[in-house]
Amino acid sequence: ASQGQVGQAKTGSFQDTAAPVDGLPSEVRAISAGGSHSCALMNGGAVKCWGSTIHHATGHEGPSPADVGGLSDAKAIATGEDFSCAVTSDGHVQCWGENTYGQLGSSDALLSSTAPVTVEGF
Repeated sequence: ASQGQVGQAKTGSFQDTAAPVDGLPSEVRAISAGGSHSCALMNGGAVKCWGSTIHHATGHEGPSPADVGGLSDAKAIATGEDFSCAVTSDGHVQCWGENTYGQLGSSDALLSSTAPVTVEGF
């Protein structure tokens, strides 16, 4: 839980037993864990993320689960090292976070985004 990715208020420590994620409702359809953050796909299609906010991979500032703005119809989620993606109900791929290697579908390596960016070609 060193960066809050296991959803406990206390960061900087190791979590060796299962525990509920602080502030996460029970309507979770799927979970994806990145290197230093985690995201949950909610039953209604919203996405909540928590953990490290260094490269905007959670879509917000703060270690507690919070909605990723602009996503209400996600069908699947995936997380990577400092970025996250969702597939929407209309088949689009939207990603947010770090873009050093084009993770957001942009060749602008300096771009990072707290808001989902549509990846062209899907």
